[in-house]
Amino acid sequence: IEKAAKDQQPPSFRELSEGLRRNAELKQAISSWEARPDRSDEEIAKRGGVASIEAGSPEAVACQYLEALCARNYGELAKMTVDYPKRSIGYRAGRLRDDLNGFTVADWTITGVRDTAPATSLVSLRLAGEFGGDAWNVDEEMRLIYADEDYNGLARGQSGGTWVVMPNFLTNLWAMGVRSRENGR
Repeated sequence: IEKAAKDQQPPSFRELSEGLRRNAELKQAISSWEARPDRSDEEIAKRGGVASIEAGSPEAVACQYLEALCARNYGELAKMTVDYPKRSIGYRAGRLRDDLNGFTVADWTITGVRDTAPATSLVSLRLAGEFGGDAWNVDEEMRLIYADEDYNGLARGQSGGTWVVMPNFLTNLWAMGVRSRENGR
């Protein structure tokens, strides 16, 4: 009952003014945002060669993510993947380890980057690996969002944000592996 009463209490003027300030800051950042020029059909980065990538960019985070995927570092993957229920890193890493059992990524190349919104970028990839002993090659897209710790989108560059990978990327890879195995490729 105490928690319900606290949750139903109206926000203080301080909380309201802080919310209004954050909204105004976000509105300003969104209105001044401009997408970078699209890059496609080029080798932007590849496994082991990421020195020329701009630090803090979505493609830099994609490189870190892909290196963690190649190394089967499930804890790092869990930290860098959106999880709206905000389960523990250990729990998420264990789930990824189970879900990706028998699935490996041996090589990757970033072939394109497109900023689609102030908080969203798509990174085009060429990937190669094995699933259950069968080799696969695929072109795939990784969607990254710039968000706060609760996964609320922020305009690129706003304080308190980091780039994180949307979970459908790993799901798509796993499904592709299953399909290729069923098709005998």
